[in-house]
Amino acid sequence: MKQLTYISAIVFTLFSLASCSNDDDATAAAKIEITELELGGSGHHNEEESHEGHDHAEEVVEVEAGGDLHIAAKVYASDKVAMIIVELHSENGGTWELEQDFTGKYVNAINTEFHEHILIPEDAVPGDYHFHLVVKDLSGNQAEEEAELKILEHVEGHNHEDEHDGHNH
Repeated sequence: MKQLTYISAIVFTLFSLASCSNDDDATAAAKIEITELELGGSGHHNEEESHEGHDHAEEVVEVEAGGDLHIAAKVYASDKVAMIIVELHSENGGTWELEQDFTGKYVNAINTEFHEHILIPEDAVPGDYHFHLVVKDLSGNQAEEEAELKILEHVEGHNHEDEHDGHNH
């Protein structure tokens, strides 16, 4: 009789564990993917250079203070996008940081192309920064891509407004 009770307990435990894992599978079905992350500083549109399939996660992207940071990525969220967040913080303990939320045209999208330009203020402290692109869906899930970024000192007299015409100045 003792063995029957012991075997019954083992069988019950196995069925309990199996039913828990089914709950986990339903939660795991909702996912977010961020692919083809592209970062660039002012003047990033160079017709001679192709960024197709280029992985910026392996290199440090440079942007001058006073210029803009070009960000592009493809986003897939099975439970629809709630918001996309861009964060920059210093690697050297500096005080300048940036956090910008994007909703608008990205909210409720399942497949979308994120493409934005963020102005880096002229007084941003030059140095090494860590870039985060965070996508949150309507169910509370999130995915994140990271990259290294270097903010260069602003050059007086350098005009960034005309650098989006396809030529380097």
